[in-house]
Amino acid sequence: MKTSTFLPALALVATTQAAVQGFDISHWQSSVDFAAAYNTGGLRFVYIKATESTTYRDPSFSSHYSGATNAGFIRGAYHFAQPGDSSGSAQADYFVAHGGGWSNDGITLPGMLDLEAGCSGLSAAQMVAWIKKSHPQPTL
Repeated sequence: MKTSTFLPALALVATTQAAVQGFDISHWQSSVDFAAAYNTGGLRFVYIKATESTTYRDPSFSSHYSGATNAGFIRGAYHFAQPGDSSGSAQADYFVAHGGGWSNDGITLPGMLDLEAGCSGLSAAQMVAWIKKSHPQPTL
């Protein structure tokens, strides 16, 4: 059974060195040598942009997702939030419908939410409220 999970990150954590290194990509990185990143760069996971707001699907998502999978990466999709456009639940539904679903296959990461500083002119507290209003806290 395929399930869908949308877990927004509500806090930023500073680290000096992660035990497992990874990266994120979108259509802005049109050509990625996934094999080199995995074999030479020592990277092990990648988050790939799938959607933005409720109207944009990243045109490179499918090719990036396949390339990452073929190179052996643990991979997941991310959604670039636009709180000024629509509710968090509408954006989450769009994300899950267009690549943001999660499966318990051992190589798929849960969906990630990308909220940038000053997003739609909102403060950090307002962004957290936008997320919480639309998404109940997950039960672990």
